[in-house]
Amino acid sequence: MRRSSVVVCALYVVLGATFASAQTVILRHMLPGSTLELMLDAKQAATAKADAGGTATVTTKNVDSRSQIDVNIWLETCDDVYRVILATPGAPMPAGGCRRSQIGGVYVVQRKTSIVIDASNASSLLIRPGPAYSSWLTDARPDVSKPVKEAESPVASKPQSPLTGPIAFGGVGLGTALHFDEQACGTVTCSWNVPIQFGGGVGWWFNDFFGVEGRYGYLGTLTATANESDFQFSTTREAGFLSVAGRAGLRKGRFRPFGRAGMSLDRTTQTTTQTMGDSTETLAVRARGWAPVFGGGLEVWLSPRLGLFADAQRLGFKSKDERDSPIDINDTLFTAQAGVTVRLRRR
Repeated sequence: MRRSSVVVCALYVVLGATFASAQTVILRHMLPGSTLELMLDAKQAATAKADAGGTATVTTKNVDSRSQIDVNIWLETCDDVYRVILATPGAPMPAGGCRRSQIGGVYVVQRKTSIVIDASNASSLLIRPGPAYSSWLTDARPDVSKPVKEAESPVASKPQSPLTGPIAFGGVGLGTALHFDEQACGTVTCSWNVPIQFGGGVGWWFNDFFGVEGRYGYLGTLTATANESDFQFSTTREAGFLSVAGRAGLRKGRFRPFGRAGMSLDRTTQTTTQTMGDSTETLAVRARGWAPVFGGGLEVWLSPRLGLFADAQRLGFKSKDERDSPIDINDTLFTAQAGVTVRLRRR
């Protein structure tokens, strides 16, 4: 046991001394499979083949007998042979007809020295006493961080074309009276219709939010009829109105919803014809009066000049007979129209 321990210890000392006195030359970025030759002055000291990554490593112990030497370092390239020359100043150089370049400077090679050279850049040399750092033997990883996207400069939005100034509009729709059937038929069962209406007017939008309008509307002819066993009757009401109202809207691009409120002057002709047996009686009333009107709608502009609209309104009827009779007409009308609106000039 004591003799074995002595042998193992002696072997460790010998191996340690061997590795501690070695000089290592590493050449990177060679052609895979090419040859690296290490020359000390004019003599070949070691050779190695490049691996698949293009790296070859050679080791020599030519400085064992001396503590250190000064050398110039050369890199020579011949097709698939790379030659690193360590030449002491004044020593003979190996003959060669290949591309040879000196790595400038005088370098100290000690008993244990590592030299790393990049074959793709002859001026790139790393040297230190002791083993080479692992970072010398790897390439810097490319920066794979996502590129910072440059902030896009805000694009100035195109200003909206103004929708102000004078307008003209016209449309067609339907309407009904809230109490016409009750007033015309009373307790008798009768039938009545929903007439077609039309109208138009002019207005002025002072800005995108406020405006005024004046309009005329023909409310059509309402008719209620009844046929009983002993009598028949029919009542017709034909009406129209003129109104003046203010508008308030909120524009959003091509759209502008709006509300309107004002006063209307209505004129109504109501005729009732009643037949009992051979006797027929007709009563006609022409009445007019003022009443409030309000409603709302929506403009959709197809261009700065032309648009469409739809609106609805509640129209009060408070008409008195023009001949000062005690007869009056008191009702509420609801109308809905759609049509075309036109700006009369650009601003």
